[in-house]
Amino acid sequence: MIDAATNDRLRQLLRRESRSLYQYLREVPAWTSFKDTNTLARLRECANAELEVVEKLSRWLQKYVSGALVHGAFPDFTPYNDTGLNFLLPLVIREQKQAVRELETDAKALQGEPAEYVNELLALKRAHLATLEDLRPGRSTITTAVV
Repeated sequence: MIDAATNDRLRQLLRRESRSLYQYLREVPAWTSFKDTNTLARLRECANAELEVVEKLSRWLQKYVSGALVHGAFPDFTPYNDTGLNFLLPLVIREQKQAVRELETDAKALQGEPAEYVNELLALKRAHLATLEDLRPGRSTITTAVV
């Protein structure tokens, strides 16, 4: 068994990580130009890798805590549906920087197997943050012709 404070911390962490804008973009359409398709694919690949660690931690917590783990719905990110990746990427980067800070705090407060999962997620997130910062979607241009 784990204590109530650890249980609460882990539940908050799981909700925060699984219901982020980053994870939302894994599932919904974001507008990209043809040349930015690989950028979106890379973002989703990174988000998938992090979600795998979140799911491992979730399964671990389910073994040691009674009661269902309910992460709830995503916050209302629907205004971002079909929004351009060049607009969304800076938002995701800012969100991920905050997530790194929060995970660093969580990692210091945890011990044992949960700490191992959090440290694994933190290492992935740091590496992926560098990747996300290197992704630069091309600028969309509109060309008009006078007929």
